[in-house]
Amino acid sequence: MDLGGLLARGFLLKDQLHDKPCERCGLLYDARESACPHCGGLDAAGLHMLLAEKDREQEGNASMGRIFLLIGAVLAAFVLVGFLSL
Repeated sequence: MDLGGLLARGFLLKDQLHDKPCERCGLLYDARESACPHCGGLDAAGLHMLLAEKDREQEGNASMGRIFLLIGAVLAAFVLVGFLSL
């Protein structure tokens, strides 16, 4: 058991306990803050732009996940073919 990694994970979890989702934009922020730092000072147009950017980032992350899944499947196929040809 890696004690350093366990301690680091504990500190990360401790910090996440204070995070809560904003009711307006859905992004996480520290619950000890009085307002969401992401959308607290934005008007309706600014909020719309923020949410559109959030959607673009999520779609980009999903695309990247699909690419890594495809690469992993191709690598697994190569390894399987390599073992079967022995």
